[in-house]
Amino acid sequence: MDDLAKENLKRCLAIGMIILAVFVIECAMGVKMTPPLIPSLTPVFGVKFGIVFLLLLIGYCYYFNIRGGFWWIIGIWIVVTPVYFTGIGEFFRHPASMHGADWVVTGNSCLCALAIGISVLRGKL
Repeated sequence: MDDLAKENLKRCLAIGMIILAVFVIECAMGVKMTPPLIPSLTPVFGVKFGIVFLLLLIGYCYYFNIRGGFWWIIGIWIVVTPVYFTGIGEFFRHPASMHGADWVVTGNSCLCALAIGISVLRGKL
C-alpha cells in the first residue's frame, strides 16, 4: 500500500473511531445530565465490547506505527481508572447508565479512541 493510501486509510479509520466512541458514550453510556439515548444498547456495549475496542485501538496504533497512541492508551487508563473507583466518577455518570466494570472498560476505551482519533486528525500523531 502506498503512503497516500495508507494515510487516507489512517484518517478514515480515525473518523470512524470518533463516531463509534461518541455513539457509544451518548447512546449506551449516557452522561451526567442525560441518560443513555438508547438504553437497550447498554448491555451490548459492556466489558467485552470495551476489550475488543481497546484491542482494535492497539492494532490500529501498531499497524500505522503510532507510538504516541500507545502513550495515550496507557495514560488514560492510569489517570482515569482511579477516578471511577474514588467516587469522583459518579459525578460524570447518570444513575440509569452502565455500572462497574462496564462503565470503566467501555468508558476508557471510548476515551482512548477519542484522544487518538482527534490527535490523528489534527496531525499530532
